[in-house]
Amino acid sequence: MTTAWTDWDAPRVAAALAADEALYLDVRTADEFRAGHAPGAVHAPLIDPRTGAPVGAALARALERIGHERRASPDLPVVVGCASGVSSAVALDLLAALGVDQLVHLAEGVEGSDAGPGWRARGLPLVGGEGPEAAGASATPTSEPNTDG
Repeated sequence: MTTAWTDWDAPRVAAALAADEALYLDVRTADEFRAGHAPGAVHAPLIDPRTGAPVGAALARALERIGHERRASPDLPVVVGCASGVSSAVALDLLAALGVDQLVHLAEGVEGSDAGPGWRARGLPLVGGEGPEAAGASATPTSEPNTDG
């Protein structure tokens, strides 16, 4: 079976992002995203936390946002990552069905998988998570429910 994407490891993705040679969609949950994400990542959660259903429309909106925010060339690869590479593979199938090409899979994800150590374990740059950058990452602690309207 042929896939519609190419697998890259975390160092290759990090190098491409640092050189503005790729766009990055992070399809993890909001809590996972706030715990640390690749610099420049656009958050496009694959699963609706209220229903548990896939949200392909969020991916389409995220692609539009990336294009506007970074004035992206359509030839730039779109890297999709999650925690371990499983959800991102589902997201890649959805993106391919939407007609997106130049797709790249962060196969081992942020946290790592059977494909190898992830972004975090390799010590690659993260925004959010532990440290001073995380102080303002979320107005509501993840251990308490958000009661805002």
